[in-house]
Amino acid sequence: ERLARESAARWGGQGAAPIRLLPEVLSPAELPDAIDEPDAVPLGLRQDTMQPVALDLASRDPHLLVLGDSRCGKTTTLRGIVQGAIDRHSAEELVIALMDARGELAAEIPDAYLGGHASSGRQARLLAESIAVELEKRQGDRGAGPRILVIADDFDILAAGGQEPLRPLLPYLASARDLRLNVVVSRPVAGASRAMFDVALQGIRDTGGTTLIMSGDRSEGALLPKLYAEPMIAGRGRLARRGERPTLVQVADFVAEIPDAAPVATDAPLSPAASDVVTEIPDAVPVATDARPASAASDRAAGTTGAPVGPAVDGAAGGPAGPGSDGRAPSPETASPDEEDARPATSPTPPQTDGEQKPLLRRRGANRAP
Repeated sequence: ERLARESAARWGGQGAAPIRLLPEVLSPAELPDAIDEPDAVPLGLRQDTMQPVALDLASRDPHLLVLGDSRCGKTTTLRGIVQGAIDRHSAEELVIALMDARGELAAEIPDAYLGGHASSGRQARLLAESIAVELEKRQGDRGAGPRILVIADDFDILAAGGQEPLRPLLPYLASARDLRLNVVVSRPVAGASRAMFDVALQGIRDTGGTTLIMSGDRSEGALLPKLYAEPMIAGRGRLARRGERPTLVQVADFVAEIPDAAPVATDAPLSPAASDVVTEIPDAVPVATDARPASAASDRAAGTTGAPVGPAVDGAAGGPAGPGSDGRAPSPETASPDEEDARPATSPTPPQTDGEQKPLLRRRGANRAP
């Protein structure tokens, strides 16, 4: 080290350029915004020039395939594409079709931009069929309609069981630039060497799609010609465009946009007194009316004690009900089980229909029945 310092101090010529390294964490604020870059969608920095790398969805990058294992930044990359496309297009210029089995990106898309959300392979297939119908209408007038951005996250889950969710879009991938169609797909590196034979992934590659290979196991083999996956930090990957050499890039850390929480009132007491609480029951809450026999109501009106309705329960206080001490015959409500068996069976009181139900409580200020 001492010799190196002395040699550097004695050197009078031009010094060597410093070695520039990509940052391990890149903030989206360091990328061009919609004003500085109104067309392309910036994703991160490239190591060879340390300049922002962006996706040109209109011409250069009609489709994108993202390969990477868990926790490598696949969903973060898709989130950056969604946020960048929304920032650069109005709701009349862009519609997003989301195929997301985990539902991590659904909250990122406003309702005005969301054309459909599929959470399973079967739903994704139906969504792709509806998109194909719209694309077929554009064959005569290719300048009509908004740009369609298809986001398929965790394609291995969507395609499980041979669903082939993107097959209806295959006839339109080659003419995607004219039809204003963009397809962005992500899947793990594990099993990608066999999954690359999928017709949808092959169609994306054959029609000029760009590929981003992030962290993965090298034992999967060559995912592209002379291009292997390798362990990398989160957000790091190799971007392979047709006609260019693969370059190392660092994707920005696009965090999920959390909506502002609703304000909470602080002037109300936490435990109000019972006298301050006013309960209002809407008229639409029906309950069953009182079904006591008329004889029991008359007994209460005459001032008699409440006798048990029906036969007494064994073991209750006072024993089974029998004749009264005043010599009166037992009423049907106080008849013994033997006497009740001897009486002819009577039809039960018909159940009350919905139209006959009455509200238990009335709203404040309503007139009470006499």
